[in-house]
Amino acid sequence: MIKAPPPDNKYDCFEHDGNKDLAHIEGVVENAQEMTSPVRLQRGNPSWGAIHIAQKHAIWLNKNNLEVQEMLWLKLQHAGTIYNSEENNKIKIDLRNNPPAMMVLRFIQELQFFTVVTLYPRTGRIDGVPIGRYPGNGMKGPAPNLRLPMV
Repeated sequence: MIKAPPPDNKYDCFEHDGNKDLAHIEGVVENAQEMTSPVRLQRGNPSWGAIHIAQKHAIWLNKNNLEVQEMLWLKLQHAGTIYNSEENNKIKIDLRNNPPAMMVLRFIQELQFFTVVTLYPRTGRIDGVPIGRYPGNGMKGPAPNLRLPMV
């Protein structure tokens, strides 16, 4: 079961087995990073992160009977196409496994990781140019108990 922690710090990262890294993006992304960088889900706020996804895309999550963390975990299992974004520090990943989704990630230069800005059902045309491939994290199976660390 995935527990919703009490609201604390918007920068807290969800963890599984004490690990904040849910996946990795290889160093194929132009201008965003030069090495393999982890993908992390932060608590966020109404504009980005888990809170944003839960509020803005609640109908989609409820329709699939999944929490934000579970949907993200399922999406990260499968390969996708990486696209550039209007902002240099952001990329988008088109994840076509059912249900199709678009994930937007922002690279946090100081800490060398990608944070999930949003995840939403993809319908229609994709803006941007393909710049790489996301291979999937290869960790098949149900979502682990992703949680925020308790302080």
